[in-house]
Amino acid sequence: MNRRASLVLPSAAAAVLLAGAAGCVSTDPRADVERSRALVAERAGLHADWFAPLDAAAARWDGTSDLSADDAVAVALARNPALRARLETVAAARADLAQAGLLPNPVLSLSLGFPIAGADGGTQMGASLVQNFASLLSRSRRIDAAAAELDRAVLELSDHAIELAARVYALHARADFAERAAALGEENAALVRRSLEITNRRVGAGESSRLDANRVRVILLQTEVESAQLRAAADAARRDLLGAIGLPEASAEFKLAPVGDPLAADIDESVVVGLAATQRLDVAAAQAAATAAAARAGEADRSRWGAAEAGAGYDRDENGRDTLGPSVAVEVPIFDTGRAKVESARAEARRAAHEAASVRQAAIAAARAAWVNARADATAAQRFGAEIVQLADENLELARRAYDAGETDLTVLLDTQRERLAVKLELLRLRERAALSRVDLWRAVGGRLPD
Repeated sequence: MNRRASLVLPSAAAAVLLAGAAGCVSTDPRADVERSRALVAERAGLHADWFAPLDAAAARWDGTSDLSADDAVAVALARNPALRARLETVAAARADLAQAGLLPNPVLSLSLGFPIAGADGGTQMGASLVQNFASLLSRSRRIDAAAAELDRAVLELSDHAIELAARVYALHARADFAERAAALGEENAALVRRSLEITNRRVGAGESSRLDANRVRVILLQTEVESAQLRAAADAARRDLLGAIGLPEASAEFKLAPVGDPLAADIDESVVVGLAATQRLDVAAAQAAATAAAARAGEADRSRWGAAEAGAGYDRDENGRDTLGPSVAVEVPIFDTGRAKVESARAEARRAAHEAASVRQAAIAAARAAWVNARADATAAQRFGAEIVQLADENLELARRAYDAGETDLTVLLDTQRERLAVKLELLRLRERAALSRVDLWRAVGGRLPD
């Protein structure tokens, strides 16, 4: 009997250890993070270094040289703390996958029985080693659910990176066009200031009245107020951009690399629909969530029969006799049959499937709307720049000639100049809107646009 005990108990332990070893999965998330980086590079052409320290990421831009939109996005992807937090979500999902493949630890029980006062007999000893094997039935479903949740975490990390890139592209465009508007306002104020100097000289020479000088002075004050507001808007836009790229305390005295004029989106609408359905990572993440929910529903169905434990027990009675034998414990589903848990999991799976379909539909609708806006805004900016601005320039030249010939007074020239400034600012607004619409389309299709 002793020999049998020495063989069976270790054999049961060995079986448990082998089953547990079969489920071992690495907890290192580096491969998953690399997969996310590859997705971002493939879908959006962006490269993110999420393994470098935050301080090292700032070396991509020295804070004084021209800041291009691509450099701003690169710094943002490397330094954004929200993305770094998403990295930890991926690490947790990787650890959950490793945990899902493991069986519960075996339970070793030891007992000693001593005779009490007045009782006959000697000391009794007992030992048992049991393992819950019911979890084996749902192990594959647990692994499937955890793997789908890991995919979801990787996809959501990648999608948030693309979303952040779109936001930085938009903020860079806003800052660039705000800087151009401020420069126009300052240029116009300088022109009016020179006009006031000329008028004052003419008043001194008796060629103009004091009223003429006062009217120019009023226009100058209005122009200076408008210029100051445009400059404040540009300064605020720079600071918004610095905050978005993870450098909120950096100096705002840097130069912006100009944004090119966006062209009309010469893309067929069916292509946009296809890209939104297949390239957007939030759509893929929603589908991964639905897959995980379906796997959890299967796990709940397989585990509804309760716990089942098996093992071996050893006893020695007061006479020194040894006994060894198997032990089995099965939960009897009398009160809790597990049906409610299964129905809840199935409802969650159906909800997740409907949610995935909803995300896909919303992505397609957003892409189509962005496609329409991008085409319309780019066309409006091009037409405005080619026709209306040319007329404003021509009107200013005619007003200048009429003033030089003495046919009009200075205020007519200044009013025409202010109209030209308004036209120039409107052109900037339209070009900014076209650039932002292009970014919206880029985000709506999930990254890359056809060349």
